[in-house]
Amino acid sequence: MNKFTKIILTFLLLVTIAMGYSTVAMADSDVEKQLITEMVQEIEGLGATPIKKGLKSRKKYISALEKQLEKLQRQKKKQALMDDLRKQILELNPDAKPVTDGTDELDQDKDIIALKKELEDLKKTKQKTSEKKKADKKKADEKKKADKKKADEKKKADKKKADENKKADEKKQALVDDLRKQILDLDPNAKPVTDDTDELDKDKDIISLKKQLEDIKNKKAEEKKKADEKKKAEEAKEKAKERRLAAIVRVKKEIYLLGGTPVAEFEVETQDAYIDALKKQIEELKVLKEAEEKEIAEAIPEWYLMPPQGSDVLMYVRGSAVSDQLQLALDFATNAALKNLGKKVETRVASKAKQTIRQAGIGEDQVSKTEINLISSTVMEEVTLSGYKIVETKLVTLDSGSYRAFILLEYSVAKAYKSYIEKIEKSPVMKGRMTVIKNTDIYKELKKAVAKYSGS
Repeated sequence: MNKFTKIILTFLLLVTIAMGYSTVAMADSDVEKQLITEMVQEIEGLGATPIKKGLKSRKKYISALEKQLEKLQRQKKKQALMDDLRKQILELNPDAKPVTDGTDELDQDKDIIALKKELEDLKKTKQKTSEKKKADKKKADEKKKADKKKADEKKKADKKKADENKKADEKKQALVDDLRKQILDLDPNAKPVTDDTDELDKDKDIISLKKQLEDIKNKKAEEKKKADEKKKAEEAKEKAKERRLAAIVRVKKEIYLLGGTPVAEFEVETQDAYIDALKKQIEELKVLKEAEEKEIAEAIPEWYLMPPQGSDVLMYVRGSAVSDQLQLALDFATNAALKNLGKKVETRVASKAKQTIRQAGIGEDQVSKTEINLISSTVMEEVTLSGYKIVETKLVTLDSGSYRAFILLEYSVAKAYKSYIEKIEKSPVMKGRMTVIKNTDIYKELKKAVAKYSGS
């Protein structure tokens, strides 16, 4: 290796070393800047002003900032301790004035020492005060307990003595009072013999009261016996009266049921004869009723006993009624026949409605089902208004002056079927079901019956 080559290699080595040192120096410079920034922010956060850098190097400035920050942190820690000691002192004694308040003569350490001493003294004083209060309270409680025990014993002794003194007198007085009470309960107007007098001693008083009580008891027992006997006699009389009235009501009811009017009580001479008169009236009415029923039976027309045989499209119903007026007898008989007709048509149309629902397959459709049932009910109501014909009538005059009417009605059931079909076809609810309904056997059967009725 020649001399020139060595020079070149040496130069390259020096350049490499210089470049490495420059990179390290730049990195150190950035760290120092970051550290200075953080310490300045922390010092300001503690409420202080960071010292000026001046002509110091970065390392010396960092050292100066570290010392300032350490001093501030120590002061903050001491201040926190002092604040806590002041707080404890004021909690123990709100009127106390901590020794460091309002003075800067002592340094921080002396302040803390003084505060601690003041706190300790207050604690000891409070403890002594508390112990003294406890001792005083204990002593007072013991004295109060002793005094109460002594007073209770005295009160108990006094009560026992008073009870013993009164016991005999109270026992006698209670007996006297009880005897007086019993006497006055038996006779409020009586005057117990010992009242308003002190001439008799207690024993004689009791003897006198007992005698008076016995006399009054005997008198009251006699009075009660007489009163009971009188009450029993009155009750027996009242029961007999009630039984008589019940018998009269029962007999009158039977007379009314037989169609008669009971005789008035004033028409009979005595009360006992009144019931006999009513019973006699019943017997007479029974005879008349039997004769009337026999007459009615003989007067019943044959067509009423054996009405014409109906068919699937024609129906016969009968009715009978009694009234004291001719027209009312006819009206009542007609109403009875129509009531019977309504029941029969209702059964017939309701049966057709059920067949319609079943054959049309609408049993699960509650709306359509309800509509068909409603239509059948409406048709049944129309039956009693029109469409029937009176084919037979007979009137019988009864011995009582009343009238018995017999009536026979004819009704074409096809008329009800026609009304039923028309209402279904006109119903908006059934509009969507009409095609299915018209294809059922029941619908075709009803249409056929209506056509026969109409003659078409």
